[in-house]
Amino acid sequence: MKKIIAIFLVLLVGCFKPTTDEVLSRIGERIKNIESFKAKMVTSMEMLGQMVDIEADVWFKIPYKMRTEANMSTLPGKQIMTFDGKIIWMYYEGLKQATKIDVTGLDEQIKDKLIGQSNQIIDPFKNFDKKVIKYIKNEKVDGEETYLLDVSIQEMMPGSPIKLSKISFWISANDGLVRKMVFYGEKDSIAMSIICKNVEINPWIDDGLFSFVPSPSTKVMDMSQMMDQMMQSLPR
Repeated sequence: MKKIIAIFLVLLVGCFKPTTDEVLSRIGERIKNIESFKAKMVTSMEMLGQMVDIEADVWFKIPYKMRTEANMSTLPGKQIMTFDGKIIWMYYEGLKQATKIDVTGLDEQIKDKLIGQSNQIIDPFKNFDKKVIKYIKNEKVDGEETYLLDVSIQEMMPGSPIKLSKISFWISANDGLVRKMVFYGEKDSIAMSIICKNVEINPWIDDGLFSFVPSPSTKVMDMSQMMDQMMQSLPR
């Protein structure tokens, strides 16, 4: 009798499992309420035959303002990236060097490609066809209820140094933000993993945090023209 009840419960749960479209719709509704967030991102990846660990504090404000402060195991000092909606700065503390990219002249569609690809925490499925997205199950990550969804990669992704086969996303069922991402290479080997911790939704963030002023001793390289030419060549 107990065995019959157990089978019945399994079948009952299966009947109520949401579809991928339903889960994506729920996530879409959650992220509509997000205006800003703060989080710590812990990344592990293989680079040139060795594992690299990166810990970064991230601040983000809709639509395009962003700041990251990262420590990489293979580089001295902190790496800072800021974007105030007009200029991207990338500063390498240990090298006293900075890169500047002015995107003021780019139209919104191109700007979205440039900045959107840098932030996969909000709406990570934006650039994927729904046909390659599959809801797997609900799963807890650090006590947070999440939706686990897999994305099958059909072709080489722009900017990716390796050929990916699949990306798994754990999305918070409460606020719609990513809590974990795992990128799989050939034969389902893990190429990179990202875990988001200490997530704060809609914290107050001073706009000054998204600006950067290099010191007089900092060597600055302006790559605005090169980036403009590269982004203009991308398909729209």
